Amino acid sequence: MKFKGFLISFMALFSINSFAAVDCQPRKVINVQVENTKVLVNLEGANWHLVGNHDHPATEMKLSVLMYAHAQDKPVTLRFPDGYNCTNYDTSTPSLMVRLSNYSYKPCVTYL
Repeated sequence: MKFKGFLISFMALFSINSFAAVDCQPRKVINVQVENTKVLVNLEGANWHLVGNHDHPATEMKLSVLMYAHAQDKPVTLRFPDGYNCTNYDTSTPSLMVRLSNYSYKPCVTYL
């Protein structure tokens, strides 16, 4: 019985780590680039990111969200695996999710 509890705890530890992710701040879509094998996006104030590869079924849906956001001038949030740096140029790590946002990131301003 103790072994079963240990096994469940051990599995829960790995399942928590497998869902760790980074949400990049919402930004407007500046450029979308569709290549032979992949889809890239350039967001306002950020570098190029890999949306996904054409062999992944969700890439087409992500592309649709990006095109809608670009046409409506709406920001999007991209989600990447844990440890991803949203400010770096990275066209090799595919996004896990694209979210259409109703707000855009605005830095906090302090007035004296």
